[in-house]
Amino acid sequence: MRDLQELVDYCLDKEGAVIDFPFGDIPVCVKFEGRIFAEIYPNESNYKITLRCEPDVGERYRNEYPGIVLPGYHVPLRQRKFKNTVLLDGDLPSSVLKEMIDHSYGTLRAQGAKRGVREGPAKLAKGERG
Repeated sequence: MRDLQELVDYCLDKEGAVIDFPFGDIPVCVKFEGRIFAEIYPNESNYKITLRCEPDVGERYRNEYPGIVLPGYHVPLRQRKFKNTVLLDGDLPSSVLKEMIDHSYGTLRAQGAKRGVREGPAKLAKGERG
């Protein structure tokens, strides 16, 4: 999956996924519930995607694919363990890239579900108690 359109289409096939350009033309961002799960940098000489990850999963991919899967590009140091940048001109199998995209999207869905549970009581009107 090296073609930009194929990559974007795969990301947009996720329920609730939308494309956005919050930083200009590049990166192409794909969001779920207003949060980015894929940042695609379609530069011919530096074609890459940055994806969210759980720290242990991210580290596993970096160890399995050194030089192809790197700590998050353009991410503050303290957040790099939560993002991986994948160089798309490397030898990463398409199935692994899809797995990583699925994990990134799933990570956001899980965080949204947790947030919804925590935020529920805060949404009650003042004076309303259950």
